[in-house]
Amino acid sequence: MGLRRADILSALRESGSKGLKAKDIAHQVGAGSKDLKTLRSLLYDLEAEGTIIRGRRRRYQLPGDAGFVKGTVYGYGRKVAILVPGDATRHLRVSGENLGEAHHGDLVLARVIRGEDGEREARIVKVLEHAASDVVGQISGREGGEVVNVDHDHSHKSVSVDVEAKAKTGDFVMVRVPRWGEPYEKTRGRITEVLGGRFTPGEDFTAIVKEFNLPLSFPQAVLDEAEAAPEAIPPEEFRRRTDLSDLTIFTIDPEDAKDFDDAVSVEDAGRGKLRVGIHIADVSHYVAQGSCLDNEAMARGRSIYLVDRVIPMLPGRLSSDLASLKPGVPRLAVSVFLEVDRQGKVVSHEIKGSVIVSKARLNYDEAQKLLDKGAGWRASKDMKRIAEALERAEELRKVLKENRIKRGAVELDTPEVDIVLDGAGNTVDVKPMSRLGSHNLIEELMILANETIAEHMSYLGREFMYRIHEVPDVEDMMALAYFAGTFGHRFRWTKGTSPRALQSLLEKVKGRPEHYIISMFLLRSLKKALYSERNVGHFGLASKCYTHFTSPIRRYPDLVVHRLLKRYGIYKSVPEDRQAILKFVRQAANMASTREIEGDEAERASIKARIAEFMEDRIGEEYWGIISGVKNFGFWVMLEENLVEGLVHVSRLGDDYYTMDLTGSMLVGARKGRTYRMGDRVRVRVTKVDRPRREVDFDIMDVEAREDHDIVAPVDERREKRRRHMEYATQVRKERSAGRKRSAGAAKTSDRRDKRPKRKKSASSAKPQSPRKPASRARSGKPAKPGGGSRRGEPPKSGSRDKPRRSDRRRPRRPSKAGR
Repeated sequence: MGLRRADILSALRESGSKGLKAKDIAHQVGAGSKDLKTLRSLLYDLEAEGTIIRGRRRRYQLPGDAGFVKGTVYGYGRKVAILVPGDATRHLRVSGENLGEAHHGDLVLARVIRGEDGEREARIVKVLEHAASDVVGQISGREGGEVVNVDHDHSHKSVSVDVEAKAKTGDFVMVRVPRWGEPYEKTRGRITEVLGGRFTPGEDFTAIVKEFNLPLSFPQAVLDEAEAAPEAIPPEEFRRRTDLSDLTIFTIDPEDAKDFDDAVSVEDAGRGKLRVGIHIADVSHYVAQGSCLDNEAMARGRSIYLVDRVIPMLPGRLSSDLASLKPGVPRLAVSVFLEVDRQGKVVSHEIKGSVIVSKARLNYDEAQKLLDKGAGWRASKDMKRIAEALERAEELRKVLKENRIKRGAVELDTPEVDIVLDGAGNTVDVKPMSRLGSHNLIEELMILANETIAEHMSYLGREFMYRIHEVPDVEDMMALAYFAGTFGHRFRWTKGTSPRALQSLLEKVKGRPEHYIISMFLLRSLKKALYSERNVGHFGLASKCYTHFTSPIRRYPDLVVHRLLKRYGIYKSVPEDRQAILKFVRQAANMASTREIEGDEAERASIKARIAEFMEDRIGEEYWGIISGVKNFGFWVMLEENLVEGLVHVSRLGDDYYTMDLTGSMLVGARKGRTYRMGDRVRVRVTKVDRPRREVDFDIMDVEAREDHDIVAPVDERREKRRRHMEYATQVRKERSAGRKRSAGAAKTSDRRDKRPKRKKSASSAKPQSPRKPASRARSGKPAKPGGGSRRGEPPKSGSRDKPRRSDRRRPRRPSKAGR
């Protein structure tokens, strides 16, 4: 009889978790002895493709019955990924240590396990099929008309590619690999782009791509899904949305921006109130949950903005076209209207699906000119309305910022680096970035919208994704107090203290030389903001509820927020399984938090690479800078002219042996006592630039004399209050005990009391010594040793210790046998 795969799977399905051996399967499907060879071949094929597994005692089972799952891995980077099962069940988290040899897009077999938090996770046990991928590497040789040995992130494989006229040995290239071969097979690929040779910007980009495993292209299924999205807005969307095409709406973005996902409108609502509209591109209309587009967006987590290019979260068909709020084109949006009074309080809000038409696309410089009432900017009617809206928004911005500062928000003023490129992509200048008022205007309006959305969903009590920033640890704040104390600034911190204390510290140092250094130390002392399904507030903004709602084109959490907002806030549909939604939100929050950290690291690496390129031609030049960080192996100096940061290694400080002090803020010389402290102004010379490691080295040329401050020792107020309370309690117990003894023996000692000399007042009943001035041992209230400081009872000598010396406590030496 002919064996069928369906019969084998049916037999295993009936056996459940027990499983069947090959002979048992043959009996179940009615196979004879002549069919055993065919049966074993079918079992081998089914096992190779992951349809069945062979467990202990050679028993075959379905993956689900044995705690396994078959699915596709989505995840760039090596810290966390997700597994999308083939049966469309909920996604599973895969931590970095459980990824094995799997990469993004691979079809895998995984075992379901329990993570540290008790949630179900996956551990990859077998890669069933490698997906096509793009890799970057360097051509290292030619053999037989082929370019071979392209190094890439798959360290155990090399790729053989066809000869390319533009590529030569030593060039970095991008290679498309349709399928990864087995270890003994040759893997072939195709060169899609030549990035350049060594010591070029292309090399820097290549190194960053390899280091952070950045995605350079989209899978074909994702591109096909994006191309299938209709250009025109469906009529049913016009019917169920509010038409805002006549409203004066405009966008403000950087000059080189390609996607526009947020727009604003500001109207006069009468009676001293403003009607502020925040209009966000409705990306969730085009990206359905569980689709190829959604899985890819979740795997990427966010768009990554390198110095010279953007690695987008969504294909350009959506991010730069259909979902982008381009001027003069109808676009789907989610609009939030806020009625705000003169005190900056939101009196009422309204959330609705809308169709908008942006009247203008402004960059920050153009918006600033309108705010400054520059000539020529009010030529058109629309531009005049936009200028009036900006004037209203600027007045509101001042009130909103003042309110945030009053409630204790931490306002860090840390400068950013601006990298200037020429037409060929080379770095021609590095300078501090100028921050305009138009930047703050958009930022304040977006913060207001995010807080309103978060408060709205928190009030509903539904599953939601929040942007949280937890309270810093006391140990980190005590370290900040020590550091601020070295500059003479007092700063106290206890558990439960509001962020207003940090803002007070920043106000004290504002305008002083150490302002930037203390701000950076404060920033490093704070915890990292994350995404979570739990609302614990946002410490840095002093906000009880906060989320990310305003950038769904470049951040996946914003896309999730839009879906939940539609479900609960706009269309108010009732979810079928709230527990499943909560688990998905938790998983998406964990993934997005990890992707954000990885993306930030990649962006910083891109800036450092460009800085190294810029400083390579400036070896030997001297600059003034500020010591911005200290470690036991040296200290970093940030140049005042361009904010470039470089290391002065301790090996270059040949005048002494330097070690780091207890506060971690300075290096101290062992012999001469010379110090290099954070905040010191020094003159340095550029001595070395290591482009592959993106590092710049300096030598110290001069140190500017600094104003010395009395170091203020910080006080842990929790321990201080506890100590004072214990002292008071001990004193009360002693007084009560002494009172009871006096009352009990009053009758017997009444005739002797007058004859006794008056007792001296005990030290424990005296006024407690100030914690700032520790009392000496003689005044500490402790009873003296019997007989003073000597074994024989003589009074202690001047300058001797209260405690007997070690030599005085020795036993007398026993006499020798000869002396007995």
